[in-house]
Amino acid sequence: MNMSRHLTVVLLCTAMLLLNGCASTGPTRFYLLSPIGGDHAGGCPDGRTLSLGVGPIEVPRYLDRPQIMTRTSPNEIALAEFDLWAEPLKEGIPRILARNLQAQACARVEADAWKRPNRVDYMLVAVINRLDGVLGESAVLDVKWIVTDERSKETVLSKTSTYTETVATRDYRSLAASYSSLVAAFSRDVAESLASLSSGMGGPEE
Repeated sequence: MNMSRHLTVVLLCTAMLLLNGCASTGPTRFYLLSPIGGDHAGGCPDGRTLSLGVGPIEVPRYLDRPQIMTRTSPNEIALAEFDLWAEPLKEGIPRILARNLQAQACARVEADAWKRPNRVDYMLVAVINRLDGVLGESAVLDVKWIVTDERSKETVLSKTSTYTETVATRDYRSLAASYSSLVAAFSRDVAESLASLSSGMGGPEE
C-alpha cells in the first residue's frame, strides 16, 4: 500500500509539473520582412532597361537561425523563444531586396542570378556584417556590397553602408518592420548607384 501511495503521489506531481509547463508556454509567432510598394514599369528614361542580378547575400552565423535575435548590450544578444522568422534571413533578405529593386531601380531584376552567370548586365553581392536591434529603441544594418559588370567582370562599385531605424514599440512586430525599412534603405542606395552607372557616371568607390 505504501508503495502504491508513493507511486500515486509521484504521478500526480509529474502531471502538475507538465501542466505548469504547458501553461507557461506562449503562442509561437512568425514574422516576415516586407517589400516596399510601387513599380518602375514604363518609367525608364529613353526606354532603356538594364538587368541586375541579386547575387548571394551572406548573413552572420548568429542570424542563421529561426529565432529572432535582439541586442541587450554591446557584447550580448538574446534569443526570442516564441518569436521566429517564417523563413531564413539568408533567403528572405535577397528576396525582399530583389522585390524592392524591381520597384525602385530602372532595371530588370533577377534573384539568384549568380547561379546563371552572363545573363545580366550587373551583379550585386553583399555581406551583412550586422543586423540586430533593441526592442523599443533602434535597429542597425551594416552591409558591405559590391556591384560587378558581368560583361567585363570588373568591380564598378564597392561600398560599406550603415543604416539605423527606430523601433517604434517594444515588440517583435515593430522590430521586423524596422528590419524591412533597413532593407528598403539599402535597396534605395543600390538603385541610385545603378542609375548613376546606367548614365555613365558610375565608377569604383571604396
